Amino acid sequence: MSIQTDNTQTADINKQYEEHYQKGQSYFRKDDMEKAFEHFSKAVNLKSDYANAYTGLGVVYRRLGDFEKSRENLEKALLLNMKSPAAHNNLGNLYYEQGKLELALSEYQRAARLNSTLAPVYYNIGKTYRRLENYEKAVRNFQKAIKIDPLLPDAYCSLGYTFYRLGKLNKAAEVFKKSIEIDSKYGKAHNGLGIIMDELGDKEKAKEEFQKAIEIEPLYPWPYYNIGLIYFNEGNIEAAIKNLQKATELGPKKAQLFHGLGYVYQKIDDIDNAIDQYKKALELEPASPKSHNNIGYAFMVRGNLKDGEIYLLKALELDPAFAVAHHNLANLYLQQNLIDKSLAHFGKAIESDPSNSWIYFDLALAYEQIGDIDKSIEHLTEAIRYNPNEGQFHLNLASLYEIKGNLKNALKEYKKSQELNPDNPWIYAKSAFIYQSQGKYKKAIKDYEKIIELVPDNVWTYNHLGFVYLLRGEREKATEVYKKAMQNEEHFCETHLGLAMCLITEGKLLHAIEELEHAIEEDPSNMESHIFYINIHHKFGFLPRAIDKYKGIVKEKPDEDYAYFGLGLIYFLMGKSEEAINMFTEALKYSIDKPVIYYYRAKAYILQGKKEFALWDLRTIINIEPKNFEYIYILINFLIEMNNIEEAKILLATLEEEGPLSPLALCAGATVNLAENDITQAEEKINKAKKQEAKYYIIQYLSGKIAEKKGNLSQALKYYKQTLKYKPFWEEARKEVEKFQV
Repeated sequence: MSIQTDNTQTADINKQYEEHYQKGQSYFRKDDMEKAFEHFSKAVNLKSDYANAYTGLGVVYRRLGDFEKSRENLEKALLLNMKSPAAHNNLGNLYYEQGKLELALSEYQRAARLNSTLAPVYYNIGKTYRRLENYEKAVRNFQKAIKIDPLLPDAYCSLGYTFYRLGKLNKAAEVFKKSIEIDSKYGKAHNGLGIIMDELGDKEKAKEEFQKAIEIEPLYPWPYYNIGLIYFNEGNIEAAIKNLQKATELGPKKAQLFHGLGYVYQKIDDIDNAIDQYKKALELEPASPKSHNNIGYAFMVRGNLKDGEIYLLKALELDPAFAVAHHNLANLYLQQNLIDKSLAHFGKAIESDPSNSWIYFDLALAYEQIGDIDKSIEHLTEAIRYNPNEGQFHLNLASLYEIKGNLKNALKEYKKSQELNPDNPWIYAKSAFIYQSQGKYKKAIKDYEKIIELVPDNVWTYNHLGFVYLLRGEREKATEVYKKAMQNEEHFCETHLGLAMCLITEGKLLHAIEELEHAIEEDPSNMESHIFYINIHHKFGFLPRAIDKYKGIVKEKPDEDYAYFGLGLIYFLMGKSEEAINMFTEALKYSIDKPVIYYYRAKAYILQGKKEFALWDLRTIINIEPKNFEYIYILINFLIEMNNIEEAKILLATLEEEGPLSPLALCAGATVNLAENDITQAEEKINKAKKQEAKYYIIQYLSGKIAEKKGNLSQALKYYKQTLKYKPFWEEARKEVEKFQV
């Protein structure tokens, strides 16, 4: 009788534990963790040194959230078989899920060394490098995974997100499309492609891809988040909030989702809801500088600066180099006029994020607030260096140059801002003002017409355009424009004034008076209306009647500057210089910053021969409006009359700084040339000015002066009369005409 061996029994046991292992694998793939656990456990019970079964148990425990037991079982598997790529890979997955990225990377790399043909391992190495923000290494490992398995959609998808991080949008789009080609039902790939389309400006295609991702994976939160932000940017607030709320419901452990919803609430000024969402994010990430910053900023927006400061300081405590928090805190302190603290945090914000254009922009605003325009210009220039296509930067810089009196640079920046924001009418208005002040009427008209194109019913623009047409002597066009203004708004002082000036140029003075009375009724403080009203009365010899009218106003409204100004102007036209000076001085008690009052008082002083007093008043005008070029021109003329050529040349230099070839600068230069009897140079400058704006009234006047100097008196008279056509009641031209008539 032979001895029976247990080989058969052993073979049977081997068969059993192997079957249980395979069943465990099968149930795991079906996502039945309970059955998978049961069979992996049976396999271990049948063979206590079965490394693969311990690996299976480790993976199941990880899926069930028991990380400690997962680690124990995976380590048992490695003790039994240190050369198991699967055990190293799955231990890496455990560490990855726990956020222990360096440990995860180490295990993945061990797995790769043991078996260099495993595509999922290189995929895992790639996604770990991506989490570590080492995108170049991430790309290389995703590409290795794809080379091993060209049909691995996860690798293409992750490669797409990595290219996105590197700013390689076209490459990202290409690999996302490849991932979708392999698996059209891959929601994450559709989401990724949507992100790229959004970045490339194709919002409709982006929404289409996000919607596909939602249809494929309705429980995946990120497409809801992404499409919600697109809806918000399109102004569809209801759809934005609906999708963002859905995202927070599906991804309750993702702080970023709450930040997104909070951001939308903040932008629509629902600050309470914004703070609520930011606080939910903070609950998930109690040590998050971002959450503290967002709550702090929201409090700041609401005007609760104390609580805002607390949260922002906490954000900086958690991350001392957090540029956004420094930036927000700087603005918070600026609101409180705590300048030193504000500037200190702006400095730290720049240290942490030296290429952030908006930090420089806000720092420029801070310096503007404290009156340091040079510093403000310096930092705005820096903002533009980092972000040259932001129209707001150029617009603000233009305004600063205008404050400094550097109109050449101001115009340059306004034009750049117009290129970047062609639908913003205000920018065209700014450049139109400058062109008008320089006598560049054609360019001013072009800008005003652009404003009308953008805002067809803006009365203000029609009035300015009409006035420029008047300055060019184009009465019919001016009348047409003023009538359009009247159609939009009847009760507007400048419109009635403009129509009155048109009527004056036609010689319809009585009708002009009616319009001027309407103008004065709409805005009694408008000095121009009173000037024309009184000059017409002077023309008809009705000044005594006008005296009674303005004395009545003074009696009724003794603290109104225009009433005293009107009386002063009447007395001036009557040759009563002393009474005029007294009235102008009285007007200045109630309004010390109106150049026109100083101007007429200066003229009254000249009548008295008190030229030093007149000079003081004219200099005061320049101090009030240092860039009112017409007043500068007047002062240049007066200085020449006083034989003060040197000071006249200094003022001329200020005009030439703003554009030596502007019509007004050329006119001023010609005036100086005439004073020095240099007719050739004067004529050369006037001819240059004529090429730009032949109808400018000062050009016509100086053309008359040059013709007179050359002995061509009939031509001179013609020019002087033409001047009055463009500038009715201009005394200098009127005197010249009267001289010839005598």
